[in-house]
Amino acid sequence: MEEKAIGLFNKLQETCVKYHYGKIDTVLKDAQGMSGEIQDFCSAFLQGNIFGMAEDDYQLLQTYTLKVLEDYIGALKHQDTVWMLDTLDAGLRELLLLFMDEKDMGEHTNG
Repeated sequence: MEEKAIGLFNKLQETCVKYHYGKIDTVLKDAQGMSGEIQDFCSAFLQGNIFGMAEDDYQLLQTYTLKVLEDYIGALKHQDTVWMLDTLDAGLRELLLLFMDEKDMGEHTNG
C-alpha cells in the first residue's frame, strides 16, 4: 500500500506544482489519468477493516474516503479545476499521507 501511496502522491504533486507554480492547467486531464490508481488506492479503505482500527475510527475513515471519491467525481463531472485541486491537494493527500513518512515525500511540500 505504501508503494501505491508514494506513486500516486508523486503524480498528485506534479499536477499541483504544474498548476500552482508553472501556471499549466492540466489538472482535470491529469486527475482523469489517475482515476484507476485513485480508485484502486481508495478501494482498500472500503473493503472492510483490514487495518485493525477501532470500529468508530474505521467508519470515519470510510466516510472520509467516500467524500473524497464523491468530490473527485463531482469535479470531473462539472469540469471544475478548483474543486479538483481541493479534492486532490487536501482530500486525497490526507489519505496518501497515512502510508507515507517524510523520507517518502522527499523535497515535496503541500502544493
